[in-house]
Amino acid sequence: MTCNTMSVDWGTIYDGQEETAEKIIKGLYDTKNYEELHIALWSWLSLDSERSEAEWFDTFGIPEVRNYCFACKVAETAYSCLPKWYEEEIADFDEYRPAFCPCCPITDWAEEECMAGLYGKWLGTYFEEREDVAWQIASMEWK
Repeated sequence: MTCNTMSVDWGTIYDGQEETAEKIIKGLYDTKNYEELHIALWSWLSLDSERSEAEWFDTFGIPEVRNYCFACKVAETAYSCLPKWYEEEIADFDEYRPAFCPCCPITDWAEEECMAGLYGKWLGTYFEEREDVAWQIASMEWK
């Protein structure tokens, strides 16, 4: 599987080239290329419905990020750079929606579910459908 918006063909890289994949992933982590890391994670999950996010971090030696989500990492970092008055203005969230959600590069902050509901769908599906949903998440456009 490949997507025209992706700069790397993760399907090919993951196909028996774990050492190469690990080098590329570590390089992306070192340069804080969180968008491509998001694509790498979800592309890997799209190849096998039994895989977990935590397993990807363990397999490739990448430190875990909040919620195993690179979009959350970007949102949290962006939120910490906001002026205090803006933080207070958008901090009206319940315990299930962190204050940094409005800074998410994927999900519109007004949406009630993460990644337009795809993440919840991925959690609740199995087999080929789970792989398809992971691919949809990998292919999501960042703003």
